Amino acid sequence: MNLYHAARTPQPNQEVDPAQFKQAARRFASGVTVVTTRCDEVRHAGTVSAFFSLSLDPLQVLISLNSTGRLAELVTQSGIFAVNVLGAEQESLSRLFASPQRPTSLGALPGVETEVAATGAPIIRNCLAYFDCMVANVIIAGDHTLFIGQVQAVSASDGQPLLYFDGAYRTLLSRET
Repeated sequence: MNLYHAARTPQPNQEVDPAQFKQAARRFASGVTVVTTRCDEVRHAGTVSAFFSLSLDPLQVLISLNSTGRLAELVTQSGIFAVNVLGAEQESLSRLFASPQRPTSLGALPGVETEVAATGAPIIRNCLAYFDCMVANVIIAGDHTLFIGQVQAVSASDGQPLLYFDGAYRTLLSRET
């Protein structure tokens, strides 16, 4: 059985309403991350929910960024990024970096303490987990760019995740067992 399929350009489905597509996509609960990068002295970050672990051999993750955004441009230029998984108490950080007016800064990210691991991309202190990556592959897909990152450093701590569902931040309910 041949699992390889040649890429083809699908024809747009005129029957799918973009508003219905957005409504359906909002029904997928996701963790909240802040993706950071450093390009020389420039630091930039953005809140991203389109993230997942991709491969164990080699260790890789994938993020999806709007192709026209400053973050995608800087990740492309620098070749590095960090995915910072936010904890339930870090909603304010998510909101800070979700703003279209968020600044690109020199030397440090505004309003947040960071450190560096392997690549030099900013790591948000006290995040639930992080994946520090070098860009291994870039794929243009519609209006987004997919960045596959080769993981260079990783860390995780205990805590509850910050979630996003149906246009609002959520947290897990704890159940006593």
